[in-house]
Amino acid sequence: MRFISLTRFHKPNTSQEHASNFWRQQEGIAALIAITALSVFSLLGLYLSLNATTEVRISENYESHQQADLAARAGLNHARELIRGLQLNDLLQGPKAIDDPSKYPSTRSLQYAFRNWMDWSTARSLNILDPASDLTGLSSDDLGLINTGKYGGADGTPLVPRTGIALTAPDPDGSGTVTTARYFLKVTDNPEDCDTDPFTDCDGIVIVRSTGVARTIRETGGPVRANSVAVYEAKFKELRTFDLDAPVVVEGDGVLPGARSTSTAAQIPTALALSTALAPSTPILPTPSIRRIR
Repeated sequence: MRFISLTRFHKPNTSQEHASNFWRQQEGIAALIAITALSVFSLLGLYLSLNATTEVRISENYESHQQADLAARAGLNHARELIRGLQLNDLLQGPKAIDDPSKYPSTRSLQYAFRNWMDWSTARSLNILDPASDLTGLSSDDLGLINTGKYGGADGTPLVPRTGIALTAPDPDGSGTVTTARYFLKVTDNPEDCDTDPFTDCDGIVIVRSTGVARTIRETGGPVRANSVAVYEAKFKELRTFDLDAPVVVEGDGVLPGARSTSTAAQIPTALALSTALAPSTPILPTPSIRRIR
């Protein structure tokens, strides 16, 4: 009895074509791995780049915001010193002494915005190195500008210009200085004032709002933003200690010049007012309570 085996033995194919297909498959896998690795490292590099850029922007924004904040506070301190000796109505009416209630907004929101020297969009895109061109749209009345007051037909002298006060620092890249921030001041009447005219004062209280602006990284996606802006305001109250014409008055007979003088001199007035101290009509303004707006 015979058994016939049906098993077939295949001889390995060692032809050139099979070897070529094998290496072609290996090359495809290697290319796939290379592309995958390249994509991963590209995404990683992009992430690191974006993260570094974000960190720089955060640092820059923080620094500029601090500069704007300090500038606004410096403006309030400056205003406190300037207001001493000035008439509050002169501050409210500006150097041209304009008392026109129609220029005051009628709604509460606009009245609140009226305390700002400029609107928010202007402040955020302002060129603090040369702000004159950006402020051409402001009213020429200069209401609320701290000034000496109109006298004898002559306009008052602004003590804080409409272009603000620049804060500078030594230039780290060379000689001279660079402008780091700028502050703007405006004086308005308090809403609780006892009269209905926003440009005259009757209770001895005014509001000073200080706007600090400092440069940061410029953004143009949407509204232009080139600055950080901080706003503080404070109420200043006029206080009078005594109701006298002068702090010190010396009374006595008229005094003639010494015998050596050969010229005829007029007598010194009987009452000699010594004005070495502050006159009582001068507003004495204590340190205000500061309120941050933004």
